[in-house]
Amino acid sequence: MTLVRNTAAAVLAVLAATAAEAALPPYYQRALEFETILKNAEVARALSGKGPIDSLSRIGEDSYEIEAGSCTLAIKVVTDPDAEQRPGPRRITLEVGAPECR
Repeated sequence: MTLVRNTAAAVLAVLAATAAEAALPPYYQRALEFETILKNAEVARALSGKGPIDSLSRIGEDSYEIEAGSCTLAIKVVTDPDAEQRPGPRRITLEVGAPECR
């Protein structure tokens, strides 16, 4: 009986630890990334005078591209090294490229 209780306790401890490391479901994490990009002051400065945003596309893992008028802006999502990573959304920062205009 003690073995069963100890095994059950061990299983519960593992499940609790796994749950504590849970991230957001992909849909919500992606929505958070879009929101972070669209509200970012550096993105706004880079696109200043280029016209309104026409599209925001995910072009690869942690890579996005904004089109505004005749310009394209590359954005990389990176894990924030200064933020405490805890359960819930991934703490991110952005690496904003220079706009490329045609």
